[in-house]
Amino acid sequence: MRKLFAFIGLATIICNSNAQITDCSGSRYYDSTFAVTVTPDVKYGENNAYNGALTELFMDIYEPTGDTATVRPIIIFAPKGSFLSMDRKETTMVELCTRFAARGYVTAAIDYRTGVDYMAVLTNAELEFTKAVLRAAHDYKAAIRFFRKDAYTTNTYKIDTNIVIAGGSSAGAITALHVAYLDKYSEIPVGFDTTGLGGIEGNSGNPGYSSEPHIVVNLCGAIADSVWIEPGDMPLVSMHGNLDTEVPYGTATISLIIPIMEVDGSASIYQRTQHIGVEHSFYTFWGRTHIPYDENAGGSFPLYMDTVVDYVRNFLYNQLCGATSIKEVNYESVVMYPNPATSMVNIGLPDSKSTIEVTILDIRGNKLFGRKYKGEQNAIVDVSKLAVGVYFVTITSDQGKTTRKLVRE
Repeated sequence: MRKLFAFIGLATIICNSNAQITDCSGSRYYDSTFAVTVTPDVKYGENNAYNGALTELFMDIYEPTGDTATVRPIIIFAPKGSFLSMDRKETTMVELCTRFAARGYVTAAIDYRTGVDYMAVLTNAELEFTKAVLRAAHDYKAAIRFFRKDAYTTNTYKIDTNIVIAGGSSAGAITALHVAYLDKYSEIPVGFDTTGLGGIEGNSGNPGYSSEPHIVVNLCGAIADSVWIEPGDMPLVSMHGNLDTEVPYGTATISLIIPIMEVDGSASIYQRTQHIGVEHSFYTFWGRTHIPYDENAGGSFPLYMDTVVDYVRNFLYNQLCGATSIKEVNYESVVMYPNPATSMVNIGLPDSKSTIEVTILDIRGNKLFGRKYKGEQNAIVDVSKLAVGVYFVTITSDQGKTTRKLVRE
């Protein structure tokens, strides 16, 4: 079973003399500091579609222009489409890939095989769509192997193979979740034969390399069974509308005209991860339906895209760089006591002459406290009404930001 990303990174740094420690200098991985170069239509594999037709698989690769880093994390995004169609050049994919590449990541929007036998759907919809999900997951794994193969051969894209992030939107998120957590034959539904499809790994290309990701970005997705997520599995970040009628927010039957199968949406996944101790940052689009950040949602969808980028950015930044600083500003004077705290906490401020903003966020990124200070050396904050748990205190000045972990007991 997969280990937590933090453990993988630590073990790699200790055991591999060629390992790279993630460079979080400046505002890398947090702010948009790069222009973006796109390499379109890169073939990464091929495989037979549901009807036997050979299908070539392509991706668009986005890189930070002029980046001098020797290794960079890779985020692979898969688009929506209900497993019936998909478009890696859709607005959501372009926005996600561009915005994260501008922050220093290498990103990719991938094709995956779509389509089902409609006559077979009428007979057994669950079986036919299970095959569709597995085909998509096989293609996704071939894309991960593509980047690992590149890193160990030509090293064209300078990928840090220890930081592979699997992401997607809607059906693409369903695919990413199954790539990450459907990792044992014992998890395959009883009576489902994967032999002709290629087992768990598939045969869509680039054999001989690992297809394992380390972090999952789940945007309005679901998994067939959240029990597949086990203690010690990789962390994930999820965002989902609580009124979603296409991909269930909780546990419900997913349908396309006819019922297909029961799945566990993001809220049920969150309950599972909280029960077993897998790190999971979960954001609810309250009062919203399916993929409110998508252009087809209309209205204020660009604002929802901003929310997606900021929330996912914060989670990934803390995974890669820790929650000790945002812009590598090391304020030695920022000391919090007592910590853990039960009522009042005293926060030392770095500069009494400039304006300092202090905010407290919960683990989901929700802002619970915010106040600006000037001419004061300390901020005394009442945390007695906060629930017991872990919070992040961010201190911002014109020099940058620093973040400290606060424990409320």
